[in-house]
Amino acid sequence: FLIKQGRIRNSGILIQSPDQGHFELKYPLGYGGKVKRPSLTLEANHPLIKLSVERKTPLVLAEIEKGDINIAGVNLEGVVQIMRRLKAEVIIPSFLGTPSNNQGKTNSEGYQLRNLLVLGPKKSDEEYTDEDLDVFFTIAQDSAIAAENARLFDLMLKERESRLKAESEARLATYGKSTVHESKNAMAGLYDPARFMTTYGYEDFKKIYQRFLQGKLPSGAEKKFVELVETMKQKGELIYTKADELLIIAKTGEGTLSSDETEFATFNLKMVWDAAKAEAKTCQCKLVRHVPEHFFPHGNVILIKRVL
Repeated sequence: FLIKQGRIRNSGILIQSPDQGHFELKYPLGYGGKVKRPSLTLEANHPLIKLSVERKTPLVLAEIEKGDINIAGVNLEGVVQIMRRLKAEVIIPSFLGTPSNNQGKTNSEGYQLRNLLVLGPKKSDEEYTDEDLDVFFTIAQDSAIAAENARLFDLMLKERESRLKAESEARLATYGKSTVHESKNAMAGLYDPARFMTTYGYEDFKKIYQRFLQGKLPSGAEKKFVELVETMKQKGELIYTKADELLIIAKTGEGTLSSDETEFATFNLKMVWDAAKAEAKTCQCKLVRHVPEHFFPHGNVILIKRVL
C-alpha cells in the first residue's frame, strides 16, 4: 500500500518479537529485489528503539542530522546509521495503549512500542509534510492493532493445540498403562508352565525314562523320546526367557509413561532409543544405534531418554 498508493520508493516494518527482546525487519520492499533487501534485527536497547520510545513521534532523518533532536543518553549517530542503512527518510513508531489525549503524541503513560514503520523517500522527491506524518502515524497505530490481533489469534491457536495435544497424550498414557497392566498379567501365566517344563517335568520324565524305559524300547522310539524330553526343556527355557524379555519391555513401556525419576529397573534400551529418536525430529542427520538388539541395562527410563 505504501509503495503503490503512498508512492514511496521503499518501505518495511520492524516488528517486535513475541518475547519483546528485539525488533526484526519484515517485508522490506522497494530495495531492488530480494538480493538487495536489507536484513536487520535491533535489540530492545538499541538507540533507535530508545529514541522512538522517548519521543513517540515520527523520526525524520533530516531533523536528526541537523541536530534538531537531542535526547540525553541516546546515541543519535547510531540512529542515523540505521536509517541510512534502511534508506529511510522517516521512521514512525506504532504503539499499543490508551492515551489520555486524542493523538497520544505527548502522553507517555499506557503505551508500548510494538512496530516501527520504515519509510523511504517519496517517488516525487518531495519532503514529508506534517500532514503526511500525521496520516502515516495513524496508519502505524492501526498496524500495531492489527499485529496484536494476529499475535493474540496465533497465541489462542497454540494454546488450543497444546490443550488438544495434552488431552491426546493423557488418553494414550491411560491406554498404554492399561495395555501394560494386562500384558504383565498375561505374561505371569507363562512362568509356571515354563518352570514346570524346564525343571519338574523335565526331571520327572528323565527319571521315568531311566527307570522304566531305557533299553526297553525300540531304538528309534527311545531316541525320539529322549529328543522330545530335551526339546521340552529347551522350549520351556525359551518361553521363560521370552516371558522375561516381554516383562522387561512392558516395564520399560510403563516407565516411559510415567515421570518418576527415582525408580530404577532393568529396561529395553531399543524402546527408549526409538522413543528419543522420534522426539528428536531431525532430518539433517542419520541416527545409528550400535548396541545389541536384546540389550537390557539397569537404570531410570526417564533420565536415559532425556540423555539420548
